[in-house]
Amino acid sequence: MNKEYSLRPYQTQATQIVYDELGNGVSKQLLVMATGLGKTYTTVCIAKEFGRILFVAHREELIEQAYNAFNQFYPMQLGIVKGNLFEIDKKIVVASVQTLTNRLNRIDSKMFDMIVLDEAHHYMATSYVRVAHHFKPQLLLGLTATPERLDGLSLGNIFDKIVYNYGIDKGIKDGWLCELEAYRVRTDSDISKVKKTAGDYNARELSVIIDSPKRNKLIVKKHEQYAAKRQGLVFAVNIDHAIHLCQEFQRAGYNANYVVSDEDLTPDRKKVVANFKAGRVQIMVNVMILSEGFD
Repeated sequence: MNKEYSLRPYQTQATQIVYDELGNGVSKQLLVMATGLGKTYTTVCIAKEFGRILFVAHREELIEQAYNAFNQFYPMQLGIVKGNLFEIDKKIVVASVQTLTNRLNRIDSKMFDMIVLDEAHHYMATSYVRVAHHFKPQLLLGLTATPERLDGLSLGNIFDKIVYNYGIDKGIKDGWLCELEAYRVRTDSDISKVKKTAGDYNARELSVIIDSPKRNKLIVKKHEQYAAKRQGLVFAVNIDHAIHLCQEFQRAGYNANYVVSDEDLTPDRKKVVANFKAGRVQIMVNVMILSEGFD
C-alpha cells in the first residue's frame, strides 16, 4: 500500500471487527454502512492485510469509483474485468458482475484472497449468486447500506453474519452525515392499483400514471420553491419519464441534462456525470444510474 488513508473512528472500528471476526472463523461477512459513510475506502484499508483482491460491482459508475479509490493506494496494480477487458492477473481486480458471470470458467476459484461484493443486497439474483459461490477466498465481504431486500429474500445463503452496522441515524448523530430536510409533495396521481413485482412497482404501469405534463410541471415548481439555487439529482421511472422531466426543467430555464442506460441517448455517460459533478449542470435526471453507491 503506497499511501496511508486517515480513517474515521467508525471506519477504524469496522476494519478491526472484520479482522477479529475473520480470526473467529467468520469468513463470509456483511458490512452495513449508510450511504456517504465511506464503505469503499474502509474496504481499501481492510484489503491491505490480503494478497489479491477482487472487487465486484454491478454498474459502470460504481466500477469506476472503486477503481479510482484503490488506484490512489495501489497505482499500477489494478486490472478491470468489464466488456472486452479481462485484466485478471493484477493484484487488485475491479469487475463487472455481469461480465464476471460469463467468464467464471476462466478463473480459478482460489485466485483471490479477498472478494468484495459491492451493493451486496443484489446478490440473490441467479447470476450474482453464481459469482458469490464460485470463489473460495479467505474473506468474502459484502457491502451494503440496505441489508433488507424488497422481495423479502434473505442474504443468509451468501453471508454468515452482519459484522458491523453503522446506520444513517448514528451517522447524523455523530456528525458524519448532514441532517435531512425532507418535503413530501402531494399530487393527484393515484398509484394504489399499480402492480408490484418483488416488492417494487411495475415500472411501465407506474410511468403511465406519473409521467404527465401536469405532474412534471409541479415537480419543477416545487424545486423552484424549496431549492431553486441548488443542484438537483432527479430520479425518474423510465427513460421517457427522464426525458420529459429534463425538458420541463429546461423550459423553466434550468441547465438540465439526463443520463440513462440507452447508449444512443447518452453516448458518453462518463462525460455527462463529470459535468454534473463539476457543477456545469444544475439538474441531472437519471433512471437507475446515479442511485445506490453513487458518490
